[in-house]
Amino acid sequence: MGNYGSVNVPGVSGPELEAVRAIANSALEKANEALEGGGGSGCVLKITFDAEFAGQEYTVTDGAGDTKTGTVPEGLVDSVSVKNCNTEYTVSASTASGEQYSATVTTGAYFGQYEVTLAVFTATITVTTAPSAEAKAVLGGSAYTATANGSGVAAISVKKAGKYTVSATISGKTSASVEVNVTEAGENYTATVKIPIRVFMAWRYNCRNILITIPPRYNSRHWYISGPQMWAGYVADSLFYCAADTLLNNYG
Repeated sequence: MGNYGSVNVPGVSGPELEAVRAIANSALEKANEALEGGGGSGCVLKITFDAEFAGQEYTVTDGAGDTKTGTVPEGLVDSVSVKNCNTEYTVSASTASGEQYSATVTTGAYFGQYEVTLAVFTATITVTTAPSAEAKAVLGGSAYTATANGSGVAAISVKKAGKYTVSATISGKTSASVEVNVTEAGENYTATVKIPIRVFMAWRYNCRNILITIPPRYNSRHWYISGPQMWAGYVADSLFYCAADTLLNNYG
């Protein structure tokens, strides 16, 4: 296209006319860039980031050649002009801890601003296990852990949706694993994992005087018994009667 250098405006002349022509030519140049794919289609993505992405590099792409990168600003909002309208774009970035996230937005058929938010996914898996055990949730190459409190409860914060393998370990003993399917951010999911604990017993006076050695952290609640006499009755009457040792599971 040409320019508006020869356009006349009735009643306008001199410097005022030149100023009008300059404004018209600037608008024409931007229109030409849009038509030729050089500077954008008039479609703009307004991207809002969670605070965890501040200062990190982000990428915007349509997967077919229109790719742009930038740095998440301190204000956590940035605008990106894209070439194609009526197209799906993917915005992706990693947090400082290395977790990668993405979000998609589809531009309309005409120019305009289209909003998208890149948010951190967080959900909780509450694991019931032995006190002081380390609970772990694994999804692919990502692993998240938490230590159980005195009541045997560990709250694991996970950063992705998916089917997690959950287990717990203490004193070198690891539980069987269970699967927990995490689907929604902000939700709480639960799992119970039992850890096998070997309890060694020293027997005296032909089983009439029993000495049981058990770590203090495994209090009686986990074994449904409350003291040495009940231990003796429980073992003698219900389990192995004068056995040298036995394998018990916490919580049953």
